Amino acid sequence: MDAIILGGDHTKEELYVTKVKVKGNKYILKLKKKYMGEYVLEALLKSEYIDRVVIVTDKSKFKKNYKSEKKIIVVNQKGKITENFLEALEKIDYSSNKAILVLACDIPLITKDSVNLLIKEYKKYDSDIFIGLIPFKYFKGLLGLCVNNFQPVRIANNIIYCEKVNGLILKPKNIVTNNKLMHTAQIIYENRELESFRKQFQHTKFFPYIIKNYGLTGVLYAIYLYIVSRFLVNIGHNKSLYWLLPEKTDFEKKLSMKYKVNIGLVNDPSFSLDIDTESDRKGIEKILK
Repeated sequence: MDAIILGGDHTKEELYVTKVKVKGNKYILKLKKKYMGEYVLEALLKSEYIDRVVIVTDKSKFKKNYKSEKKIIVVNQKGKITENFLEALEKIDYSSNKAILVLACDIPLITKDSVNLLIKEYKKYDSDIFIGLIPFKYFKGLLGLCVNNFQPVRIANNIIYCEKVNGLILKPKNIVTNNKLMHTAQIIYENRELESFRKQFQHTKFFPYIIKNYGLTGVLYAIYLYIVSRFLVNIGHNKSLYWLLPEKTDFEKKLSMKYKVNIGLVNDPSFSLDIDTESDRKGIEKILK
């Protein structure tokens, strides 16, 4: 499959506000002796599952030429995440609807094995949209390195607390030709953490956006999930109240009735150790090779 690295600047149109963010273009943020995006690129190039890589960033600041047997295409950023994604797709022949791995540029700890692990999990489902989650138990010794926001997921009447993979895998043909699904993919990606719903409601300009993409029932359902998730986390990752959450398979169906959406578990925490803030940057640089 092909891969896309999203490495643009922060925009004023982001759906929610995090803590004090790192400044400038994230792809070319220096971490030790490399750009942050280079760590992600190298992991993708080493994976036997990846055919070529499209990088979306500020092309004027992108100076380095890479020597690789695989094709690397650099595309100039357009603005918002959706616009950057569509710009990257212009360089990919998606008529065959072959799955594409989309990753953020700010996860420098991933390796070839990380990429292979995620793709192997995707192949179990062959979804139109695939979201990866990393269970809490794999974060031993890494808590506090970055901001983590674990969410409970119910699987076979058990609750597993997970962090999200900072990216997704999708089949692009239906995404591009169906504007509604394009918005669905974007909002699924940007709302991997239910915490963002609360932050969105603090900005009234996003009300029409949320209602349009979810409908009133969807919004109420999301609020319920947020309240239950926070409750379960705050009482110490309780597992006995699993019945408060929908089963994973039921939740997947609710995300889209027409297209196949799946959530898979990956045992590699590097996908969620992303750099949003200066604090994150300092923490990751301590263990970066």
